[in-house]
Amino acid sequence: MSAKRLVLSLFGALDDATLPISKLIVGASVFGIEESAVRMAANRLVNDGVLSSLERGWYGISDQGETLYEASRAWQKQNERMGDWTGEWVVVHVAHLGRSDRQALRRRNRAFMLCGFAELESGLWVRPNNLTLSTGGLRAELVKLGLGEGAVVFRAAELIHQHSDAFPDLWDRNALESSYHSALAAMAESASTLDSRPLDVAAREVHEIGSSVVSVLTHDPLLPDPFVDTSLRQKVYGAMRSYDALGKSIWEQLFAETTQWQENASAAT
Repeated sequence: MSAKRLVLSLFGALDDATLPISKLIVGASVFGIEESAVRMAANRLVNDGVLSSLERGWYGISDQGETLYEASRAWQKQNERMGDWTGEWVVVHVAHLGRSDRQALRRRNRAFMLCGFAELESGLWVRPNNLTLSTGGLRAELVKLGLGEGAVVFRAAELIHQHSDAFPDLWDRNALESSYHSALAAMAESASTLDSRPLDVAAREVHEIGSSVVSVLTHDPLLPDPFVDTSLRQKVYGAMRSYDALGKSIWEQLFAETTQWQENASAAT
C-alpha cells in the first residue's frame, strides 16, 4: 500500500474528516511506512486538492476530496438507501454521449458501477428502482460520481425486452453472494483471534479486513430479492458495524499507548 493510499484510507477507517499528522504517522508505521513518506504523501494530497492543511500538523478532507470520503463511508447508511421494490426500473440513456472520450467513459462507467447499474444494451443502463432516492436525487448522485450532465434518467413502470427473463443475469448473483460469505468468514475468524495478537498487528489486521469488507459493501449494487439473497447481505452489514467498532477501539488504544510511550520517552530525556 502506498503512503498516499494509506493516508486516505485512514481518514475513512477512523471515520474522521480531520486528523493530526501524528496519528497518520502512527497509522503508517503499522504498515512499515516511514514518517518522511507520510509527510510527503500528505503534502502531495494537499497539492492535489484532496486534503486541506488546516493548521500546523493538522489535515482535513477538502471540498474536492469530500466525494471520495463520503463514498468510503456510504456503507454505514446502506439500510437507509434501500426501500421496497415494486417492479419499477430506473433507466439511464447515454448512447448519444459517445465513447470517444475514454476518460469521460471511465468516469461514467464508474458512476454506474457505484450506483448498481448494469448495461442492458449499448448506452442503456438499468437498475431496479428500490432505492429511497428520487429519480432526480439518483441522477444528481450519478453526476456527482462522474456520469456527465448530458445523460437522460427516467423511471419505467415496465421494462419489456426480448430477453426480459434474463434481467437477473445482468448482475452476477453467485459472485455477490460469494463475496458476502467471504466477508463474514474473514470478520468472524479475525474477531476470534485479535485478543491474542500484539496491538500493532491487530490494528493492521482490522484495517486490512475492514477495508476489504467496506469495498464489498461500497461496490454492492443494493439489489432487491429476487436478484440476490438480501438477508445474507444484511448479515454482512450487521457484522461490519460490530467489526468496525472493534477496529476503532483497537486503533484508539494503539494511539493512546503510542502517545503515552512518546511522553514517557520525552520525560526521560
